[in-house]
Amino acid sequence: MFPSPAPGHHAAVRLLLVIAALVLAAGMAAPWLVLPGRPRGPVVATRAPATIDPLQASRLEELRLLDALFEPLARLDDRQRPVPALALAWSCSADGLAWSFLLDPAARWHDGGPVTAAQAAAGISRHLGGRSPLAMLLAPVRAVEPGTGELTVRLRHPAPWLPAVLALPVFAPAHPAQQRWADPAAVVGNGPLRVAGWLARHHYDLEPAPGYAGPHRAAGPVRLLCIDSADTAVRLYLGGMVDVVAALPADAIRDLRRHQVPGLLQSPALGTELYRLRCSGGGPLADVRVRRALDLACAREDAVRLLLHGEADPAWSLVPPALGGATTAAGDDPEALLRAAEADLGPRAGWPALELWVPSAAPERVRVAEHLVDAWRRRLGLDLRLRTAPATEVRAREDARTYDLCRGSLTADYLDPLTFLEAFRSGAGGNRTGWSDPAYDALLDRVQGAAPAARAGLLQAAAGRLAAQAPFIPLWHYRCTMLVRPGIAGVAPTPLETVALQRIRRE
Repeated sequence: MFPSPAPGHHAAVRLLLVIAALVLAAGMAAPWLVLPGRPRGPVVATRAPATIDPLQASRLEELRLLDALFEPLARLDDRQRPVPALALAWSCSADGLAWSFLLDPAARWHDGGPVTAAQAAAGISRHLGGRSPLAMLLAPVRAVEPGTGELTVRLRHPAPWLPAVLALPVFAPAHPAQQRWADPAAVVGNGPLRVAGWLARHHYDLEPAPGYAGPHRAAGPVRLLCIDSADTAVRLYLGGMVDVVAALPADAIRDLRRHQVPGLLQSPALGTELYRLRCSGGGPLADVRVRRALDLACAREDAVRLLLHGEADPAWSLVPPALGGATTAAGDDPEALLRAAEADLGPRAGWPALELWVPSAAPERVRVAEHLVDAWRRRLGLDLRLRTAPATEVRAREDARTYDLCRGSLTADYLDPLTFLEAFRSGAGGNRTGWSDPAYDALLDRVQGAAPAARAGLLQAAAGRLAAQAPFIPLWHYRCTMLVRPGIAGVAPTPLETVALQRIRRE
């Protein structure tokens, strides 16, 4: 026989059941429901950064954290123009090939040591071995003299946008003693904020760095709450536990508009969703006519209208319209292109199946992929199959060229079409398709140093050639949409989707 429950037992059980029901109804996971410690400042929802090493960082959530911990040579103001940061001033030579940056002599690392020109040079030089457009542009970077605060950056071609690119926190100076990046609290930065505490995949508590004396001082402490699910971030915002959500799914935007939730802000963003096409290694996609047919028959407008609820802009070019990209599709007949390809490749019914790889953790993009694959099958009679996998596997397939079509994206580093077009230069890190075109590379080379009128024509010619070769299929251009609680200042949507954490504060 079981013993009788103690007095109050049933009441305690009922209370626990009520709490459990509330948690389930809210759709919140327990790790976010009970925050360790009380946040002393605004709470910003973010995906968990995979790294805080400036050499490895590439995702927005990583760049935003690095931007708080480190001070690059310049920063971007509200109009996305470079303004002094670690560098007090800069100048360019008459031929556009040499830039000089005068560093702030008062700049200090968080451990109190001075930030030197040699360390700034080392931070930039870490990237010279990569395949980024900047790595392909830069000649060796050096301090004028080891004991001075002047840095010289030499280029292979003129680049008037260089200060804006060097505002990216990945080009922050390198601390000589920094070897490990696994413990964020042990990372020695030189920026306006430092990590006061953290819990892996849960949160980062940032506080003003005591030794920072630059022009971008922190307004106060900020907590970054790591939430990979945007839906969960929205629920926490509605529950008053999060003050800023910097990325929103289209379904959530539609519902927030419908219910007139305060704090929904939006602006055009300079980014493009796309599918890369593997152009090397044989197969149907090695034929430009097949690639062009897929591009022209892409049901992007329906996908944006039906599945993204109009919260994006259909894309027919890599470059967003705000930077001069195309706004209408070309008028070729995709069926005629495929019939011409069949003359060389044989009947399309005998072609191998084409696989589209999409990250499984992005349900909105999976739904779009299902819609597009179905439309291509019906319109073109091609055998396309959707494959989903973790984002790490999808990226590994991209890098190894073991895919046919693969979900991707490009976002601007600076306000110029070249930031997109350089990504598909032969061997560039953003290419990853196996496509290479010497004529396209030559057009980009001619852009460097061209007079403004000629430059615009060369950029347009390069964009046209890239579209004609179709190593990718543009899907839509992004919008920067945020939830910012009324009473929170210092954060707003921007074309480059920047978030200056040091500026966020409660009014």
